[in-house]
Amino acid sequence: VCNDGSPYAYFLGLGTETDKWVFFQQGGSYCWDEDSCNSRGSNYMSSNGLPSTETISVGILSDDASNNPYYAAWNKVLIPYCTSDAFSGTVEKASWKSSLSFLGSRVIPSLIADLKASHGLIDDVSTTVIYAGASAGGVGMYPNLDILSGTLLPSSNVVGVIDSGWFMDSVPYVAQSCKDALHCSVEANIKLGMTAWSPSVDADCSKDKPADQQWQCMMGKYVEPYISTPIFVFEWQFDLAQLYHDGIEDNPSGAAATLTYAQTSSANLTKTFAAAQRHHMFFSPSCYQHVVLNTKHPTWAKVTAGGVALADALNDFVIGKTTSSTLLDECKTPDCNPTCPPDQHIG
Repeated sequence: VCNDGSPYAYFLGLGTETDKWVFFQQGGSYCWDEDSCNSRGSNYMSSNGLPSTETISVGILSDDASNNPYYAAWNKVLIPYCTSDAFSGTVEKASWKSSLSFLGSRVIPSLIADLKASHGLIDDVSTTVIYAGASAGGVGMYPNLDILSGTLLPSSNVVGVIDSGWFMDSVPYVAQSCKDALHCSVEANIKLGMTAWSPSVDADCSKDKPADQQWQCMMGKYVEPYISTPIFVFEWQFDLAQLYHDGIEDNPSGAAATLTYAQTSSANLTKTFAAAQRHHMFFSPSCYQHVVLNTKHPTWAKVTAGGVALADALNDFVIGKTTSSTLLDECKTPDCNPTCPPDQHIG
């Protein structure tokens, strides 16, 4: 169910390549108490307002081969975000409001069961699944990825794609109030959220971390060593949401101090790529943006890092041609990459 108890619902588009699937988890931040949840609105907490169909013309769920060159004919599953808990919660009744629940951990197992029973998903060596998520939907992949590939679809070829969900536990540029999720550091968001959701996190990570560090199992740089499923990580060098959480609410190039902070943050991000396991791949353009796989930008697939187009780099990883690498831009300022999307939004 969603936060308000309405039944969970998802969107399915069947393609001609019957054994190829793209799953995409939507993002949309979090909430952890009555005030932060009240600020979200019903669109992020209920299925009651969902339309009966969705038309997706751009991004990795598009059926247009000119826009989505490798996956246009695949089966597509759009996974709405109405649990506010990064697809990880286990709480049936919130302590402060019994009509609210946080049961995101049930979404993926229920979804896979339904697709197997009614919509042709077969766990077989011939089946390929791209399991993707953006922003909070990307964070929600950390607790679910190895469950999907190791338990729910153990015979299938499963690849994770995390879009703008590799957040950093930075010291904020401006101290944050946590009046809502956007005005709260990434680390504080997760810590507050864990008290409300009692999340189910990666079992190996949880076993290894003391109680006061369990939040690390929801952050990429800490949890990725425990994840055996190959992950393609897409992360903007100057992620708009990351900087917003850190107290910079506009393009950091506007002032010397904010630019210096952003460039230091970018350098720290790159260091985490270098330290990561070698079965993961990182693609990081020098742009001030947030999310790409569901962007409104019609040439998302042609965004480059290190001179390589996103669609080509991702496909090479999915088919196993590239097993690990890090693609970065040589230029180190926001939007110095000429392929950066023109629109800038939280997403």
